[in-house]
Amino acid sequence: MRDLQELNMNEGGRPVDRPAPSDREIADYETHFGVQLPDEYVMLLRHANGGHPELDGFQPQGIVEEELWGVDRFYYLGGDKDDLGGLWGVTTQWQAAVGKNIVPVASDGGGNQIMLRYGSSQPEVIVCVHDDNFQMIPVASSFGEFIDLLCEDPDMI
Repeated sequence: MRDLQELNMNEGGRPVDRPAPSDREIADYETHFGVQLPDEYVMLLRHANGGHPELDGFQPQGIVEEELWGVDRFYYLGGDKDDLGGLWGVTTQWQAAVGKNIVPVASDGGGNQIMLRYGSSQPEVIVCVHDDNFQMIPVASSFGEFIDLLCEDPDMI
């Protein structure tokens, strides 16, 4: 996985200053939702607990359009279990809509969710298109691969 510094994570143009989640916060989340977060995702949470990546563009698998999709913001992990900007609130909301084998990790600017989908060995990254009957489109076979796919969107410069 690439050096996370390259993402230039920020909130409103400033570095993310939210504290990294503690081991206890991570364990509580994992136990409550019955998942194990991938090491690469935990690394991102500890590097920048939420925020907007400057390298935000990605191309879902099987999409022939040349237009890149974008990450608007990664969710943070903290103690507020109701905040929809945090993993607790958004996971509760989206699991009720699409099932318990997912963890939303980010959203795009239109409300679509970039999610970890748990199945066999390691969770894959998908995008859930909310206004297309919750269609789930594969993006990457792992979170680390997803981070490596992120690029600067030339249309957003």
